[in-house]
Amino acid sequence: MIYDVYFFESAINSFLKHAQRFAIQQKEALGLLTGKRYKFQNKNYIIVSHYITALNDAGPSSVRFKLSAFHSLAKKLRKYGSESIVGWAHSHPGFGCFLSSTDIATHKSYFSDEFSIALVVDPLKNPIEKKVFIPKNNGYISLSWAVISRRN
Repeated sequence: MIYDVYFFESAINSFLKHAQRFAIQQKEALGLLTGKRYKFQNKNYIIVSHYITALNDAGPSSVRFKLSAFHSLAKKLRKYGSESIVGWAHSHPGFGCFLSSTDIATHKSYFSDEFSIALVVDPLKNPIEKKVFIPKNNGYISLSWAVISRRN
């Protein structure tokens, strides 16, 4: 089966740990997803290699990067020079996985590439709920995804 998105195990685990740490404080968590886009048998797919984050200004139902975070994010992005930002990730602790109107506005403003994804998790669900969204036909659809191990 060909999935729409593949997450390196280290990338998704890094985000899940961040989301769980913040959920304990009843706060959302936020970060960027880096990787590359590919095409196989006329189907586009994304491999997410890394999750990067910096200081979050978070509450129970909102999150954004602190202004002081952008220097740190830029430095981390340079570390993965051959990759690009393929999307973003954030959590909805206790609220489930969906894109709120604020999330949709954020995606349209900062992740306008047609292949940019939004990963949303609810770290308080058991098992943890995870969904990946992408814009399509003036709305958003959920994508198929899988976790893969990194090759050495």
